[in-house]
Amino acid sequence: MPKEVRILKYLLTIKDPEQQLCTLKDAFTPGEEIEGTDVDNLYTTPENLHALMRTVVDAYQFSQQGTLMREARDLMNPKIIEKTEELMKLVEKHFM
Repeated sequence: MPKEVRILKYLLTIKDPEQQLCTLKDAFTPGEEIEGTDVDNLYTTPENLHALMRTVVDAYQFSQQGTLMREARDLMNPKIIEKTEELMKLVEKHFM
């Protein structure tokens, strides 16, 4: 699964806006990447994460006309899309 999808899925579990912002800062800070069953230490760029979020939101909006990314299919519900749009605004405001 692409690391941006894993990062987005984790961000969507965070309810506190301050913790979301802190986690976004961590996600955009380069460092050693570690992927495991218990721990993930992944990073990406604001542009790559934003592009994925835009793709997820667009796919949701146009889902009747096309196919969805297999990895993002479980993100396709209105509450997740609303939260993804909020995260997009946060990334745009603080990192782009």
